[in-house]
Amino acid sequence: MPEQAKALCGGEKTHIYSFDYLRLFAMCSVIFMHMASAQLRGERGLGWHAANILTSLAFTAVPLFFMMSGALLLSGSRTANLRLLWRKRIPRLLLPLLFWSLVHVVLFRFWGGKTTQESLDSLLAVPYKPVYGHLWYMYTLIALYAISPFLFHMTRAMDQPARRYLAWLIFGILALDAVRMLAPASAARYLQLDLASSLRFLNTNLFSFLLGWLLLRRKSDVANWKLIGAALVCAAVIIVGTWLRSQRAGAYDAAFQSQTGGMEILLACLLFVLAGQNFRKPLRLELSRELVRLSMPIYLMHNLVKFCLWKVGVYTSRFLTLLPICALVLLICFLIAKTLVSVPGLCWISTGIPWSEARQSCSWQASLRRLRQKKVALQGYSGEAQ
Repeated sequence: MPEQAKALCGGEKTHIYSFDYLRLFAMCSVIFMHMASAQLRGERGLGWHAANILTSLAFTAVPLFFMMSGALLLSGSRTANLRLLWRKRIPRLLLPLLFWSLVHVVLFRFWGGKTTQESLDSLLAVPYKPVYGHLWYMYTLIALYAISPFLFHMTRAMDQPARRYLAWLIFGILALDAVRMLAPASAARYLQLDLASSLRFLNTNLFSFLLGWLLLRRKSDVANWKLIGAALVCAAVIIVGTWLRSQRAGAYDAAFQSQTGGMEILLACLLFVLAGQNFRKPLRLELSRELVRLSMPIYLMHNLVKFCLWKVGVYTSRFLTLLPICALVLLICFLIAKTLVSVPGLCWISTGIPWSEARQSCSWQASLRRLRQKKVALQGYSGEAQ
């Protein structure tokens, strides 16, 4: 990992393979936690506990996405290029956000019972308010991209003591969040420090962004058993804490599972480091590589697909059906995204992927070309064998 960070800082093009595994995990996790919400708001039986365990892990998805973005942007010298930022990077996020916001508004107008005026109001509110809950992530990511040149110069000027201070400051605030969650209600109010609250920039998503850069630059590996042990303890606290708070409230309480809270971000940090130390080879399956490339449009549309399935009677009421339906949502999203990325006029605005890149990597045209190449190679191999 230090070598990769050094290459990025030097302007070299390098691929961090562990990020592919993390993106695949985070993408599937986002779909799961939104699909599992109905299960968690039902009766607390065996299915509820199973969903709680998996959801507690899944809520690391958003911090992981921010960490990977921060690690890449704050380590790459091209981040200082303002022309690149506003001509390519911001539009690559903004255009798909606008495209899928429009799709959401149109679909809810004709299938979701929204009036024309309500749809128009939602559309006009897009500049400052997401039309659907999960799209908040794109607003925050665009804000982080917008300030990334400033953050790049700030972090580049940091020496080792300054980086260590920044890490202690961030982890200190996250630890305070965790302690406040664990403390009795009578004592928790005394841990609500104004200083810590004032430092929670962008609802601590900036912390995740910076932590990705800090963790990428760490000087040495940590023993896997220590990381796994710490991750299990952290996950256990989230799982048990969610169960106890839900028991006490008489309804599902996700306070411990907050993706902007201390426990989930700390767990995400452990997973980030664990993946970086152990997944340094490329994904083998072409399908998994394409899923990673299409992770953003899949994220943008997955709740829309969930809504459409619900409208035709496909929904999850039991844990046994939860994973298959999640897989179905992922498959539908993948097929839609792959089709959109294969159309030159829609590719850029719907997925953020330039046509020049898509036709070589994740479009149907690229897949057919690879199949033809494999067929020719197999025929050549058969001819040589004969």
